[in-house]
Amino acid sequence: TDSAAPYTTDILSLDDGQVSLQKAVTVTDGGATWEGDTAAAAASVDLGGNFIVGDDGPSVSVAADGAEPGAVYLFDGDLANGNFQGVDTDEPADGVPDADEARDGLPSPNAATVDFTGTFSTATATGADGGASATTWSLLLGAATGSAVQFSGDTLTSGGATVTWKQITEDEVYAGVINAGTGEEAEVFRLASNGDGTVTFTQKLVFDHTRTDSAAPYTTDILSLDDGQVSLQKAVTVTDGGDTWEGDTAAAAASVDLGGNFIVGDDGPSVSVAADGAEPGAVYLFDGDLANGNFQGVDTDEPADGVPDADEARDGLPSPNAATVDFTGTFSTATATGADGGASATTWSLLLGAATGSAVQFSGDTLTS
Repeated sequence: TDSAAPYTTDILSLDDGQVSLQKAVTVTDGGATWEGDTAAAAASVDLGGNFIVGDDGPSVSVAADGAEPGAVYLFDGDLANGNFQGVDTDEPADGVPDADEARDGLPSPNAATVDFTGTFSTATATGADGGASATTWSLLLGAATGSAVQFSGDTLTSGGATVTWKQITEDEVYAGVINAGTGEEAEVFRLASNGDGTVTFTQKLVFDHTRTDSAAPYTTDILSLDDGQVSLQKAVTVTDGGDTWEGDTAAAAASVDLGGNFIVGDDGPSVSVAADGAEPGAVYLFDGDLANGNFQGVDTDEPADGVPDADEARDGLPSPNAATVDFTGTFSTATATGADGGASATTWSLLLGAATGSAVQFSGDTLTS
């Protein structure tokens, strides 16, 4: 049983004692009608060793000479509490997200399976003995387990922690984890060979993106798996013969680097503020509440409508010439920090619509004092 060429040097030679070639000669004297005495003799040679048969063997070739499938995009925003996923708005679409859209909430939006079968070409021949072929698909980790995962030319982090490679199942599943070997170890992503030429990339925690955006789109801030990290190998073994005979094998393999095939886009915060609530009622102050004043207004209506309709003596309360009004109910606000977490800050500002130095207007006319 040979596991590689040459196969034809595996020979079988006819044994001695199986078959021989004999030469026999008979001599007869006289003529056609007289005498007729004969003498006979014979000799033979054993044919063992004279006929030899060399074996055949299988052949196989595997090449990663086809086009790779296009890159797939996953988004931090499709994780828990996420806001956005990327969308391709180009016409015609080029497969590259260029804008944000609200996360779609589809099942497992943080996983993508890519078919690499078309990337490989394979030729097999069992040969004269017949036989069969077997194919295995494997993930080959080019980086050392425990080393830092590289995306877009830099060390990947999640929540500020370095992501390192971890073997889950040899040749099948590898993961990027944070806090490896501790009680706080957590899986950030995993790559799995499904045994049929497809690879599934699953994201479980956010990727830290280094670009800082002050407005949408956020999902165009992407990180791409670097070359030299992990590859997919197709290996084919052809075995000739049957269950109990022959069994020569030929094997070949080729691989494709998965760098650039898996890309993760950022999430971003969202906020909306609207002055869509009711304004508080008007407040009234009175000249009479200033020094030497006489009167302040009073609402005598039943029920009161908040509008003064009569005079009353000033009440003399502290700072009667000042009023504070709460406008918080006038505004509605919605905030979402997104998958990356975070916080919000609120500021209240007075914005002067008139130019400084211009006349103050009350009741449609210039105010004087």
